Amino acid sequence: MIDTIISPRKQASYGIKKQLSFYLSVFLSRSAAKSNIQRELLPEYTLNLVPVVRNYESISEKLLSSFELPREEIDFVLLNLFIFPECYEFFFSTSDTLEILKSYSSKSYKSILNFQRFMKERHPDWDMKHPKNPNFMPMLISGRIFVDLFQNLYFNSSAISIFKHAAKAYPNLLPQIQKRLLKFEPRLSQNKLKSLSLRYAQAYVMEFSPQDFEPEIRILLASDMAMYLDKLVIDRVEHLLKDRFNFKLTTDSTTPKIDLVLSTGVVEEKLENIRRIYINPEITKKDSETIIADCYTILDEKIKNLQ
Repeated sequence: MIDTIISPRKQASYGIKKQLSFYLSVFLSRSAAKSNIQRELLPEYTLNLVPVVRNYESISEKLLSSFELPREEIDFVLLNLFIFPECYEFFFSTSDTLEILKSYSSKSYKSILNFQRFMKERHPDWDMKHPKNPNFMPMLISGRIFVDLFQNLYFNSSAISIFKHAAKAYPNLLPQIQKRLLKFEPRLSQNKLKSLSLRYAQAYVMEFSPQDFEPEIRILLASDMAMYLDKLVIDRVEHLLKDRFNFKLTTDSTTPKIDLVLSTGVVEEKLENIRRIYINPEITKKDSETIIADCYTILDEKIKNLQ
């Protein structure tokens, strides 16, 4: 069934087809057990949103003729397409979806606008409408519709334990987003808050590093080498740390509040009391291990000071 719906749209991956097939099989099993969806439990915009699905009539007819589903179940199946960001490429557009939300669910629409403002506050020069950023809006809109659809249920249909991973790798990512969401919607239930913050966080990290919310580590490269060698060292250090820490790497010794000095020789007297690592320009394996270990120590100290 999923293949007949998606087959003309070649860009649909095997993964998205597999997930949609799984969802559909669960819905069919539930309906067969006479535990059908109740119309009043669907989001208020359902009847206005599902008709914007391309080939809405033919898809509905296929579901009806193959499985004899009630109309509420068919609408529920179609509404689930809107929680998959990939579906915005070939079933409907973000602009059509936003217009429906704006007209029939001001809370959902304003929630999306609020998070857009949050993104612009953190990254003023970023253009969410730029062709290079095609995934942000589908991820953001699909996240809000997920919460509208499943209310106080939260789950993840991939094999990754995202909540556990985020808490360990990026401990401030979800709490900071939750703080912003509660500022705008203070009466969100804990389950809705947990689910919505995760999905908005996924939209955020489509464009920017999840490390943005962690304490910044300021690193000074104190070097007596030629400028082109400094550039090579900077590139190597940035490559080493970019997926692990929120850091600023500078060669300006007047930068305030330096946390770590990477030195290739003698350092200025004013820097002698700052944590320091002597490194080789090649950044050896031992250098890399020491830099990473010291950055984790500095990060732990900064987090403790924030508590």
